[in-house]
Amino acid sequence: MKKLLTILLVIFMVSVVFGQEHRTNDYGILYGVGADFLSPPQSIMENGIGAMIHMDNFALRPMLQFGTTSTDNGAKTSASLFGLGAALIKHMNENRIAPYYGAGLNYTSAKQDNGAEQTSTTLTIYALGGVDVYVYKNVTIGAEYHLGYQSMSNKIDYGSSDAESKASSFGFDEVKVIITFFIM
Repeated sequence: MKKLLTILLVIFMVSVVFGQEHRTNDYGILYGVGADFLSPPQSIMENGIGAMIHMDNFALRPMLQFGTTSTDNGAKTSASLFGLGAALIKHMNENRIAPYYGAGLNYTSAKQDNGAEQTSTTLTIYALGGVDVYVYKNVTIGAEYHLGYQSMSNKIDYGSSDAESKASSFGFDEVKVIITFFIM
């Protein structure tokens, strides 16, 4: 009996995934959830918002990241972040489960003031691979990995002296979860 219920559950789940309607719109809004789908972002500036623009054989995925925060609990602190990015992706098929690959570029600038002013910039170039699953008509949940190079620059102004640092890294990034709503 348990085997029969398990088989029926698997058949039901597969039919739900494969029974969803496909994308009927070419323009969408996407939101990156981050590495842990079940946990909310730590701050409003952690994630950005983007778009998905399907063209003939490729899709363009521009991204915008911005945020600002300030705190006054005896000591004033403030932080701001601005970022731009884009990825060009190619879906391997147009089915309900659609694997893809591509490449992207991101630039981020951040500033923090908590007595000492700190500015940082980050440039990331990456290759990506992932999969989109159409869970409803015009709605996908996807996951992707990045393999890339990141260059970071940081400067802290203490008033009388400055401290500068630069770093670079190459490797895999943690998995990204992306939800896309196609609207037009």
